[in-house]
Amino acid sequence: MVGTVLWRATGDHASVEDLAQETFLRVFRGLGYFDGRAKLSTWIYTIAHRVAIDHVRQRLRAPRV
Repeated sequence: MVGTVLWRATGDHASVEDLAQETFLRVFRGLGYFDGRAKLSTWIYTIAHRVAIDHVRQRLRAPRV
């Protein structure tokens, strides 16, 4: 499901696995900050969406050759 969120947000099939890995690294690093007010899955999807937004922003900033 995280892969679907990433693909829909970026439209980039080639990067989905790398973005999913980045998502779960951020989840692992941030587990201490998870306060339980939302479901864990909602928190993970939010992180995935933010990773996707970061990816799109980097792609837009990259110089075109």
